[in-house]
Amino acid sequence: MAMGGFIGSDPTLTLSQLRKYVRQGQVRYFLVYPGQVPPRFADPVLAGWVTAHCPVVKPAAFAAAFTQDALVLHDCGPAKGSS
Repeated sequence: MAMGGFIGSDPTLTLSQLRKYVRQGQVRYFLVYPGQVPPRFADPVLAGWVTAHCPVVKPAAFAAAFTQDALVLHDCGPAKGSS
């Protein structure tokens, strides 16, 4: 699921919907850019919520292809991201 669509301009989700999907376990993992989120890649409100509420998965735990310099994987699994 691309948050904001392919180029970030599509209103694919509201924050309320994202929180509901996380709470219900329908989505768990999110790849986001560290620091400032380029608006063309993701909705900054949604990406901000993910980065604030869901812990980072260490790159070695999921793939050597992703590093802190590129994308960061966040885990919004059970007992995480529920607030």
